[in-house]
Amino acid sequence: HTKVTYYLISLKTLLSMKNIKTLQGYRQHNMETIPLFSSPLVRFGGYTITDDVVNKIKSLPTTSNDFNKITKDKKVLLHPDFSAVREYCEYQLNKYVKDILNCTNEIYITTSWFNYTKQGESHHLHSHPNSLISGVMYFKGTPKIIFMRNEQPFCLDLNVNEYNLATAEEWILNCSPGELLLFPSKLRHSVDEYKENDTRISLSFNTFVKGHISEGTSKLEIK
Repeated sequence: HTKVTYYLISLKTLLSMKNIKTLQGYRQHNMETIPLFSSPLVRFGGYTITDDVVNKIKSLPTTSNDFNKITKDKKVLLHPDFSAVREYCEYQLNKYVKDILNCTNEIYITTSWFNYTKQGESHHLHSHPNSLISGVMYFKGTPKIIFMRNEQPFCLDLNVNEYNLATAEEWILNCSPGELLLFPSKLRHSVDEYKENDTRISLSFNTFVKGHISEGTSKLEIK
């Protein structure tokens, strides 16, 4: 009993001490938010889009997609008219792999196609299977893309005052012609109904890895 009484008296004494840390003091402490296990979406800008390139893109044969149109050719970056675009995409892809992923694996472009979205059309929610990193590059229109979180960050539907990267279930990016986005292929994305009078034109491409991967029982050689 003596020990318990002494503990209670000591606690009351501590609470009444003038030098105890107040809430105001705690507010002055540094706080760091760590974006743990984030999806590395990178935006590159500054590529100049010429009318000549846009006209050549418009002349390509197309086929119906779910709510817009895409090129029949699924390897458009192999076309000589788009060699400069391919070179730019490959350069930024290598930068993404080395600087963001910090890996030595060789990642290369597999398939590529153009998307055409007219007024009243949209692009359905999707991801890119059989691909590691995907890219979207904009050539015409006022591009906007919506990315969706694959998993909810918390198990409760909280009353959030204003969503941010930590709490949002979707994220809207307003883009411009000449910008390139690179992101993990499993990241779901879509395009809402296009409101403008012109045609929104974008390039999409997928990638894969080749060469030596991992060690031990997980070792794999992809040619």
